[in-house]
Amino acid sequence: MSGYIAEISESIVDIASRQSVPQQINSLFRRSLIEKTDGLFFLQPVVMESVTSRFIQQVYTEFETSEIDLLQSHSLIRVHAKDYVRETQLRLIVQPVIERLLSRYGSVSEIEERARKILEQERQKLGYIAGNLINLLVQLQVDLCGSEFSELVVAEADLRQVNLAGVNFQNADLARSIFSETLGIAMSIDMSMDGQIVAVGDSSCMVYLWNIVTHHTTSHL
Repeated sequence: MSGYIAEISESIVDIASRQSVPQQINSLFRRSLIEKTDGLFFLQPVVMESVTSRFIQQVYTEFETSEIDLLQSHSLIRVHAKDYVRETQLRLIVQPVIERLLSRYGSVSEIEERARKILEQERQKLGYIAGNLINLLVQLQVDLCGSEFSELVVAEADLRQVNLAGVNFQNADLARSIFSETLGIAMSIDMSMDGQIVAVGDSSCMVYLWNIVTHHTTSHL
């Protein structure tokens, strides 16, 4: 149990809340709100349905009001989870959120404009807000080419099938997101004098910079 509790704790943004995870889990056990099977914790089905419904409503409300809480503290999907888990999160959480947003704003372009405004106001903040909003844009099939994502903490973003040409990730924290390998033929490679930055130029005229220490990635045309 301790290993799984540690995994839960690592996903929590607020340090004080991390320390209370064991107590919170024990409290849920005592009230029969969760159960444990094969070392994993599960919500009772009726509780899961209620929590998911309230979560979706809160995410929608925060997007509309720009009063960010859950979008900052909770990821809508876990990109490193097993495929069936991620697909379930997309179906039960992300898609209902998108349906509500489309009903409210009427078009993808309106949702995109609001998402980019929220990203700008939340720049440099820790948590999942950037990853969540980028995942919503990806699911809406928004073209992210040329986007300004510098200085963002981009956690739990699934960018494996996304064209990121011209996207500015300068000084962005991308360590907890996933990408597809889209390099063309490498034409040149060099390393900084301190051995921390690797630069690769490929056949499509893209230059990729990797910070070996922080895992930050930047691409430029």
